[in-house]
Amino acid sequence: FPTRRSSDLLLSAFTLLMAACENPDTGNGNNKPPQMTFNIIVENITTAGADVTVVPSDETALYYFDKVTKAEYDGYKGDNAAFMKAMIENLRAFCKESGNSLASAVSVGEDFHSYNGDLIPGTEYYIFAFALDAKLNPNSNLTLEAFTTEEVQASTNTFHVSVNGGEITVTPSNNDPYFWDMMPTEECQGVSDSDLMNELVSYYQQMGFLDYYIVNGVDS
Repeated sequence: FPTRRSSDLLLSAFTLLMAACENPDTGNGNNKPPQMTFNIIVENITTAGADVTVVPSDETALYYFDKVTKAEYDGYKGDNAAFMKAMIENLRAFCKESGNSLASAVSVGEDFHSYNGDLIPGTEYYIFAFALDAKLNPNSNLTLEAFTTEEVQASTNTFHVSVNGGEITVTPSNNDPYFWDMMPTEECQGVSDSDLMNELVSYYQQMGFLDYYIVNGVDS
C-alpha cells in the first residue's frame, strides 16, 4: 500500500481509524453513501511507474485509493461492492500484520502518489478510489481510471556465465544494465521464464534490494 502525505484532517481522523482497525464493523453501515466523486489524473506513465493525483469532491471526507491490475478487477465480474469490501479487508489485514500506520494508507483532500518501479510493463491497470466512513467501510460508489504501462524495449544483451570454485562471473555482450543472482534449480522447475523474471523483480523490489542487484559490465 502506498505511503502518502499527512494532513491535519488526516491526523485528526487517525484515532477513529485505529479503533476501526482493531474493532472493524463488517457491515456496510446504515447511512446512505454520499454523492462523493473523484477526479483521478494519471501522468508520466512509464514501463514500471506512473504519477497519480486524486481530487475528491468532498475535501473533508476520508477515502482510499490505490492501483489494481485490470485482470484482478475483472475477477470480481463487475461486483463493485465485493471489490471495495475485499480492498478494505486487505487494508485491515495490512494494518494488523505490518504495524504500519493506517493513516499512511488513507487520504483526505487532494492527494498524490508516485508508483515508481511498482508496476509491470505492458499491463492494463485501474486506479480506484472510494469514500470511507469512520469505521473504515466503503461509503460511496467506486471510481476507476484506466491506464496501461509502456511496453519494455527489449535489450539485445546476452550473457556468458563462468564458475571457478566459489566465484561466479557474468560477462555481458553490451553495457546495458542487467540483473543476476543464483537460486536452487528446483525453485525454477515448472515456472516459465516470464513468470520467474516477474516474480524475482517483485520479490527484490519488496525487499528493497533490486537496485543493489542491477549492474553494468562484467560482474563477479
